[in-house]
Amino acid sequence: MTVRSIIALALNLLCCNLARAEFLAPGDHHLSLNSGGVARSYLLHVPQAGSSTPMPIVMMLHGAGGSSATAAANFNWIPKSDAEHFLAVFPQGLPPDPTRPAGFLVNRNLWNDNRPEVIPHPRPDDVAFLGAVLDDVERQCNADPNRIYITGFSNGASMTFFLATQLSSRIAAIAPVSGHCFLDDAKLSHPIPLMLIVGDADPENPLAGGLAKTRAGLSTTKPAMFDSIDDWLRFDNQSNIKSITQTKGGVTTQTYSTGTNCPIIFITIAGQGHEWPGGRRALPPAISGNDTTTFDATTVIWNFFKDKSLKPAG
Repeated sequence: MTVRSIIALALNLLCCNLARAEFLAPGDHHLSLNSGGVARSYLLHVPQAGSSTPMPIVMMLHGAGGSSATAAANFNWIPKSDAEHFLAVFPQGLPPDPTRPAGFLVNRNLWNDNRPEVIPHPRPDDVAFLGAVLDDVERQCNADPNRIYITGFSNGASMTFFLATQLSSRIAAIAPVSGHCFLDDAKLSHPIPLMLIVGDADPENPLAGGLAKTRAGLSTTKPAMFDSIDDWLRFDNQSNIKSITQTKGGVTTQTYSTGTNCPIIFITIAGQGHEWPGGRRALPPAISGNDTTTFDATTVIWNFFKDKSLKPAG
């Protein structure tokens, strides 16, 4: 090896070490940014072991009345991040009246999931905010832009559907839990794998649709949960669809194979109410229904995510 090549190698290693030093350290980071002239925030967990290779991003969207902190605490994504070496991101929604404190039932933190009745005008551009969060994470971390995954609960699940249609070129797979796709039509830049997890005893989102009970005790009408699967198959522009149904231990899994390495999976959990399966309960059973302890949604979702990429490996 010549002196010149040794110097070049040393400079390259120095530059790599300097670049690596600019990345955020392992642990929890409470970060903020400006989106549409509004100060917004998110929580980022960098896995303890770190990684010498670019890490996937899992963005978890809280439900109505939740927060980035409760999503991080309740849904087991942080220990999963440390075990599997991915970046866990928990953005913070906004209440309808940002001049007043947000509450769990009154002035709840919400996502603008394309339902005009959910958030009054002026509605925040949450798509722009969440896109900016992804930009910020990619800038500050050793992130893999080809392995960005979105999951969410309830209103966060509906936002997961909406975000994937608006930022489809960036998202490798989605896994909403206990929420609907509130879109009539969408054009995706590529077919996006989907796993939708629902409970057949969810009082807020009845499996067959129809009359639903809100946590405030009011009645509303919801579509059937399977309608969101039907919509996504249409958005993905899939044809020659084959389905396989398996039931084990009260969990029914319907897998729709499209021949394009883009599985669409619909999981129904018997007896499950409006709670994150396997997570920390947020509401009493009288409001949200039962919660199963035999199904770990976080593990099932990560196992679905981890081999999905915008570009094939190699």
